[in-house]
Amino acid sequence: MVNLVVLELANIMKSLSLFKLSKLTGQNDDKMMDICYKYSRVWRYEYNASKCAVIVFNERTNTGNSRVFRLGSEIVKESESYSHLGITTDAWLSSQMLIADACNKLRGTYLSICSSGFNPSSLSPITLRTIYQSVVVPKALYGCELWTVIGASDMLRLERSHRFCIKSMQQFHSLTNTDFALASINVNSIENIIDRKKLVFFGQLCRLPNQYLAKQVFINRLVRYLNNDKQTKGFVPEIYRLLYKYQLQSCLDGYLQSGLFPSKQAWKQMLQRSVSAPEHHRQLESIRDVCPTLNLDDVLHVDKPSSLWKISRISPKLSPLIATLMAQLGGFLSRSYPTVCSLCGIHTENKLLHSVCFCSRRELLRDSLWDAVIYQKGSQCFIKLIRKTPLKQIVTLFQMTLSTTDDNRLNNQLAILLLRLVC
Repeated sequence: MVNLVVLELANIMKSLSLFKLSKLTGQNDDKMMDICYKYSRVWRYEYNASKCAVIVFNERTNTGNSRVFRLGSEIVKESESYSHLGITTDAWLSSQMLIADACNKLRGTYLSICSSGFNPSSLSPITLRTIYQSVVVPKALYGCELWTVIGASDMLRLERSHRFCIKSMQQFHSLTNTDFALASINVNSIENIIDRKKLVFFGQLCRLPNQYLAKQVFINRLVRYLNNDKQTKGFVPEIYRLLYKYQLQSCLDGYLQSGLFPSKQAWKQMLQRSVSAPEHHRQLESIRDVCPTLNLDDVLHVDKPSSLWKISRISPKLSPLIATLMAQLGGFLSRSYPTVCSLCGIHTENKLLHSVCFCSRRELLRDSLWDAVIYQKGSQCFIKLIRKTPLKQIVTLFQMTLSTTDDNRLNNQLAILLLRLVC
C-alpha cells in the first residue's frame, strides 16, 4: 500500500496547498490525480504542473520509472522532498532535513545579526536576548509545532546550536556550564521552547470556532485517537505526551467533557507555571549542585536575567568588568579541563584556582587583593579566609565581590583586583 502526496503551487492563490491521497495502488494513481484536478477546477485554482511535485511514502520497492502522474493533460514530476509553507517534507518522513535547516538558521541568523552591528562586545546580553527570541528563534523553529518525530540525536544538535548562540551573546567560553549560561539571561532549553510552542498551538486549536476546517480536522484526529487508533506518531499523540509530561492532562479532559478550554491569557499563565518555571528552577538547582557553598541568590533569579547584566545595561561603563566577572564565574562553575598558565607555564586542571592561589608570577597582584580584603573586611575576615582551602577561598572571594553594596550590588575594587589576578 502506498501513500501519495501531491504538492502544488496555485498561480491564482499564490500559496501552497497540500492534498493527501491515501491507499493508492498503481492502477488508481491517475484517478486520484483526476480528483485533485477536478476539485481544482471547482475551486477555480489554476495549477502550473512544472511547479508541482508528487511524494510517494511507504514504498518498499522503487517503481518510480513505471509511474506517470498527470494533472489534466500535464505530467507532474515525482520528487523525494518538497518544501510546503516553508516546511520541508521528504518521502521517509525524516526530521533530519528539518533539524539541519533549523540548526543552520539558528547559528546563521544570529551571526548575521552580530555582523550587522549588534556585536556582543558592545551590546547588552539582555538586548541581544530580546533580538534572539523575537527574530532568530521564530525563524529557525518555524513550523516546529508539527515536528512529531525528533530523536535524541536531532534534539542534541538543536541544543548545541542554541547553546552556541546563548554563550556567544554573553561572551562565554564554549565549555561554560550550560545551565549557568541559560539561567544568567533567563532562557530555556530549545526542547522546552519547542514543547511550549506545541502546547500554545494546541490551545489555539481548542479555542478555534467549530466552522473552521482546521478545527474539524483536529477534532477528527482527536476522536480517532480516543477510539484506540493505532497511530503512535503525529500531532495528537505528541500533545498527549506533552500534557502528561507537564501534568496538564486535566485541561484536555475538561475540554472533552464540556467543550470549554482556558482563555488565551489563562492558558499562557498555566504554561508559564507548568512548563517554563520548572525549567528555570531546574537550572538553578543544577548550578547549586556544582558548588553548594556559593550563594548566587543576588545574581541569578528564577524569572528574570542576572542582576549583573541589568547593571551593565544601566551603567555601560561597568559592562567590560561585569562581562569578565560573569565569564570567570561561569568558568568556575564549569567542568575543569587541562590548560597551561600563560605566565608561569605550569600545567593545571583549574586555571582559576591556579591563578588566584598558586601562580608565582602573580604574587604582587595577589598581595594587592589581600590588602584590599583587609582594608574592606578587616583582619579577622582575612585570617578566616586564608585558613580555608583554596577552593573555598575562591568561593568566599566571589561572595565578597558579588555581595550587596551601595554601588549597584557590585564591589568594584575587589572585582577589579580579582579579575586582574585571573586574566
